[in-house]
Amino acid sequence: MTSDVQFPQSTTQQATREGPTDISEGESWYEIKWILWNSKRLPILVQNKNGPCPLIALCNVLFLRGAVNIKSNLEIISSEGLLQLLLNQMLEGTPKTQTEGETLNYQQNIQDTIAILPKLHTGLDLNVKFNRVDAYEFTDTVGVFDLLNVNLYHGWIFDPANPVYHHAVGEKTYNQLVEMVISDKNSNDPDKLTTATSAEEFLTESASQLTFHGLIELHKVVLEEEFCVFFRNNHFNTLLRRGGKLYLLVTDYGFLNESRFVWEALDTVDGDTQFFDSSFNLVSTSDNQVSVLEGAHSTSKTETPKEATAESSAPHQSHQIASQADSDKYNFELAEKLVREAQLKEDEALAWKMMSEESSSPPPPPPPSPPSHVVTPPRGAEPSNIPAPGDSTWDERLRQQDQEQSRIRHQREGRTQIEDDIEDTRCGLL
Repeated sequence: MTSDVQFPQSTTQQATREGPTDISEGESWYEIKWILWNSKRLPILVQNKNGPCPLIALCNVLFLRGAVNIKSNLEIISSEGLLQLLLNQMLEGTPKTQTEGETLNYQQNIQDTIAILPKLHTGLDLNVKFNRVDAYEFTDTVGVFDLLNVNLYHGWIFDPANPVYHHAVGEKTYNQLVEMVISDKNSNDPDKLTTATSAEEFLTESASQLTFHGLIELHKVVLEEEFCVFFRNNHFNTLLRRGGKLYLLVTDYGFLNESRFVWEALDTVDGDTQFFDSSFNLVSTSDNQVSVLEGAHSTSKTETPKEATAESSAPHQSHQIASQADSDKYNFELAEKLVREAQLKEDEALAWKMMSEESSSPPPPPPPSPPSHVVTPPRGAEPSNIPAPGDSTWDERLRQQDQEQSRIRHQREGRTQIEDDIEDTRCGLL
């Protein structure tokens, strides 16, 4: 296939074919970790400290798909070499059934992309929308994901069952929401002030950039065995769904020499996680490995202590039994966690509904006036007009008073129960 697209020529092309022979000053180089995927040995890029994670996440998707191949002896590759791989993949992806005009248009898009690709090397700001996991402001840089046929998702969305957040956030992007909070936070308009306060509350509660409802939607949208890119905490990760579960590819530099740590479960919004090997067996973490793993997550380049790389001395069969037991325990705990969180969401939605109905109900009627022939005595005075026994008017008044007091008592008890339910729900969510 011929093309008019001009590729940048540099010595970094040799690094993708024959292996790097020299690290030039000013260039960015990334180390390669080789893992097993479906019994094949495939490369993945390791995240440098403050490295360009969009470029790494995209390339790792293509590596794991088998769409891009490199020499099996490579241990390092340059950023320009990675950009060259992406351009080659775009050219190979040119649809063959298009007309000549459509093909030229596609090639023009690739030509325009040449100027955009270097932005992946320096980073990418994703302006998300909070109503869908695949909703964000489209830019030329984000369009690179489409040209490479890689889906880009996030989990930072509100629960539509919450009418307050649905009204305050809606289809706004992150930038629009922040601007609205800043401009209306001190507004004299009560409606604008309430909306801005609710929006700020949502941003505070979802500071991890992942919500429980977003996690549920990801399970619905991401296809089985699909490799895609996931955005969270201003970081781009390679995401996979397998066996109905979501996994993030472990690319922190501290795990470069840790062959067992390949996947990280994405099943919670609170930061707790579990690690899995290339066969998706749960990796047991001993007490003396905790600090090492925390250091690895901080992308520090310090040397990993020997305790973290030591394999268990137990027989292989015993290790498999322990891994299976840990996996079963993990599945059971995850199911319990999802059931509890789903129940809390249902309770919260019910509480919102009850409060809305109560606020929209008409006020209770005023208590009936005493009969005209009955004179209410002043406080401390003896009644001067006591009705005679058997007076039906007086009996009716007493009966109405009893009914009104009973109604007010039940209403207060119902309001107290609603407040208790809401408080329990908030405590559970915290």
